[in-house]
Amino acid sequence: MIAPSQAWAALARHAADDVRSLRLSELRGNLTDEEVGSFVEVHRSSADAGSDGNADHTLLLDFSRQRMTLETMHHLLRLSAAKETKGRIRDLAWGRLAPGSKLRRRGYRDEGLAAPTVSFAGDGNPNYPNNRGVGDDAEEEEGGSMHMALRAPASQGLMMRDPYANDKSKNALDEIHADWERMRSLSDAIRQGTRRGAAGKPLCDVLVVSAGSTVVPRALEFVYRALLHDPAAGNAACVDSSLISLKTTTGGGSGAPSHSKSVLDMVTTPFKSRSQSGARGAAAHSASHRRRKLRMLTSTDPGALADAVAELSPATTIVVELQVDGTREKERREISSAVKEWLLLGLAGASTGGSDGKEREEDILSKHTLVVSGDRCATGTKSNSFLFPRHSRCEAFGTLSAAGLLPISVIFGWTVANSFIHGAHDMDCHFVDANPRHSLPILLALVDLWNDSFLLTKGRAVSPYTAALGSYPGFVAALENCALSGSGRESTLAHKTGVATKQGPSPVIDGRDQTLSSTCPQALSAEFLMAMEDTSGSTVSNHETRVCSLLAHADTLAFGSTEGNNRGRFDMSSPGSPPIQSVDSMISHGSVNFGSDGATLQSNQISTLLLCGACDAFTCGQLVALAEHRALVKAWLWDVDPFKATTSLSTEDDRRESITKRLHEIHLGEMDETSRDNDNPTGCKMSVFTGTNAVLRHVAHVASTSR
Repeated sequence: MIAPSQAWAALARHAADDVRSLRLSELRGNLTDEEVGSFVEVHRSSADAGSDGNADHTLLLDFSRQRMTLETMHHLLRLSAAKETKGRIRDLAWGRLAPGSKLRRRGYRDEGLAAPTVSFAGDGNPNYPNNRGVGDDAEEEEGGSMHMALRAPASQGLMMRDPYANDKSKNALDEIHADWERMRSLSDAIRQGTRRGAAGKPLCDVLVVSAGSTVVPRALEFVYRALLHDPAAGNAACVDSSLISLKTTTGGGSGAPSHSKSVLDMVTTPFKSRSQSGARGAAAHSASHRRRKLRMLTSTDPGALADAVAELSPATTIVVELQVDGTREKERREISSAVKEWLLLGLAGASTGGSDGKEREEDILSKHTLVVSGDRCATGTKSNSFLFPRHSRCEAFGTLSAAGLLPISVIFGWTVANSFIHGAHDMDCHFVDANPRHSLPILLALVDLWNDSFLLTKGRAVSPYTAALGSYPGFVAALENCALSGSGRESTLAHKTGVATKQGPSPVIDGRDQTLSSTCPQALSAEFLMAMEDTSGSTVSNHETRVCSLLAHADTLAFGSTEGNNRGRFDMSSPGSPPIQSVDSMISHGSVNFGSDGATLQSNQISTLLLCGACDAFTCGQLVALAEHRALVKAWLWDVDPFKATTSLSTEDDRRESITKRLHEIHLGEMDETSRDNDNPTGCKMSVFTGTNAVLRHVAHVASTSR
């Protein structure tokens, strides 16, 4: 096996000598159909348990429009092997990368390992012996995670040892599956109306509150908006409007509501799909039912709170508060306080849980608040709290924890949430078992590395061409920013190899708002997403035509016109167009510009196509896990610890504290003009930048004059 520095240098020479001077049309012109087909990979799920058996859960990756050759793939796979990517994946699956595990490059210590007996990715024994060599160069992992255990199926006899348990035989999956059962029972109680709010009304909507953490809220936004387009999940999210609008009466001090219709009708009455009930039935269904709402709040901005609760009623809303770690604790408390004030003001006088004001407030909050925390002492009432497992407490990879599953199960029901879990586990199995040459996450990560380091792209523009996938770019951007922003994001590979390359991976950009210009074809790499199966139920669907239009659009960006060598500009989305639109609509509105003679213009735009089957809960789980594994492999390739993402947040928290105290000093008049601007405020770790001090004086002046 060659060293990573040798593989890196070989890639650099190959890029300079064989690729950079050639256009896409030249790179693909001499290849046979079979050779071009080597740039297309398909994953067909074999684990449809818990999902709609009629759905197509195929994932298709097409990177044939990338500026690379088969030799490029050979060099990239050699780099992946030099980085021991496949071994790290197996270690992750077996729990060997859990926090506290001892890891050396070619051996493991027996002590401290989450030594496996049965992998959740399969039912066989591991190929690794437990007595692999121990040497002086063994080192401890700075971070780690067992997040793949969060989606391991129950009732299959699988095991993963908990590295923090005193009992070395304790199965970490037991606690995870027990939490699943609690979430199922709780979500069923909320959806069936047996657990109601302080006003006696059923709890229908969810407000997720999180400070500092953006990955899980972005993932929830993607899953929620995607599943609203799926008929089965969309119907599961429906609630009888009459049950919400009915006024409640509290008689005999019991606080029990008086309804003309059983709350259980919300789940016991089946909802007919629009395609089955016809136009009249669909209209009646739409009039009598509404969909449950899921909203996110991640900022202390009062305007953000107003927007988040604009369509919510305190009487029918349950708040899920996420406390991943101890970072931004002050900001978290401020957001939590504002939300609690909104609940208490909206439900004043609704509770009969106590004789005094404090007891009534506690009764309201206990009925309208759920907590998912990494601190056992902060979880409060057992029935209202869930714990982030210590072995998987990593924000970037926490979507399948209670933080993500609890809101999904309340909105859509546990059946949909369970399908979401199975989809993620299906991608986990593919990640662990597939050969790197055919592994979708590894291939995507290698293509990103090639573009970032050797074609020097400035970013990856992710463009969904299916409305259901509209929020996926935001989730991917938040995930990669978190996983790749640990200490050491600035790669040292260029220093090690002497090869001048751009340091660090490029950011993810929402491609719907970007323009790709063929005058600078390497500025951005493009990534197009689309569902191959239309689940809208429309009788006039032209879905296949739109898929063909997407392929034509990608080909035009890559190869342009065969007439002449004019170079032009190609837009990712047309100006003034809706956020999500069909490809044929984009073309008709000028997304692909034409020359004055009517001929299409030349381009050299690299792009990747990622197509999924039906956009249901199972597929959402696949896509979330795919993004996680892709970010993980990229971090390993760039020598970044993907599990240590709190360093930058800790520094930012220290600066925030220093700046806040400096502003307080200015308000009190304790800082005069002769003070050194860069002195540390009393008791603070970080100094305050001179320009920041100048801004703080203006802020203090505005605040004093407005009082």
